[in-house]
Amino acid sequence: MTGLVLELQRAAMDSATPLTDLLRKALVVAAKLNLAQFKSWVESELNGYQSELPPYRVIRGRVVAWNPVNRRWMPCVFAHDDAAEAFSTRRVRQGVASLAALLADETKGDLLMPFNAEMEYKLMHDTNCPFPPTVMVQRSDTQGILDAVRNEVLQWSLKLESDGILGDGMSFSPQEKEAASRIAAALAPPINIVCVGQVTGSQFQQGTVGSTQSGSFSLIDLQAVSQLVHNLKTKLPDCDLADDDERAVESDIATIEAQVSSPRPKMEIINECLRSVSSIAEGTTGSIVAAEIIEGIKKLLGD
Repeated sequence: MTGLVLELQRAAMDSATPLTDLLRKALVVAAKLNLAQFKSWVESELNGYQSELPPYRVIRGRVVAWNPVNRRWMPCVFAHDDAAEAFSTRRVRQGVASLAALLADETKGDLLMPFNAEMEYKLMHDTNCPFPPTVMVQRSDTQGILDAVRNEVLQWSLKLESDGILGDGMSFSPQEKEAASRIAAALAPPINIVCVGQVTGSQFQQGTVGSTQSGSFSLIDLQAVSQLVHNLKTKLPDCDLADDDERAVESDIATIEAQVSSPRPKMEIINECLRSVSSIAEGTTGSIVAAEIIEGIKKLLGD
């Protein structure tokens, strides 16, 4: 019987093997070798991402709007290149099965990644666009995500083979498991990256007109953030926080202020710091001030 690792290589090289089947094989190998990081990556690719993404899942499209008068897509024109890049850059969190299903119908055109209603309104105002905008992404870029996943599994299996980890049928020897534990860091996939700039998250839909879709977005009003930070600094002494918690909040506030004053603020860092402050405030029971802070952050983040 052929070892699991070589079976995985054959499946990775065979484009006819569905990517979900390939990932399930990889999941078995990762579980049997106790490779937690790679197992987590496989599960994220199968089920969709809830945390940070690998770089191949951050893609760029074009911000456009459907003109119902002449029945054409029209570009949304931004005053600054930075804004155009920020709004056209999207995170793809959907699992591979969902992406493959979207690409299966070759009669469809490019794919759309809509904004939520609040984002649509802001963009229509900022770009003077009379119609709701969306991001149009080329099918080839979406296919590139699936190809990157297949390549990652292939490279991973080749690393295992090069270290003599092949498996015997459906099992691995104690020596192979020990070898895998020693090189676990080298086998870890590219997860938990830090994305530079403002990158919004979204879901795909087919290139249809007049449909809507909701998602999770990271754009927030920097002026509102500045006002919230001012309120935080004013009310912090009245929150009755432990010394360590107060220092943590002060650190988060300093980070937020640095990002707000930056020419290219990283919205995700701001969001995470705000959520950190909210989490600390939630641990303070019976504090009216802390409750006000939590409510203000939730309102700002749209939670």
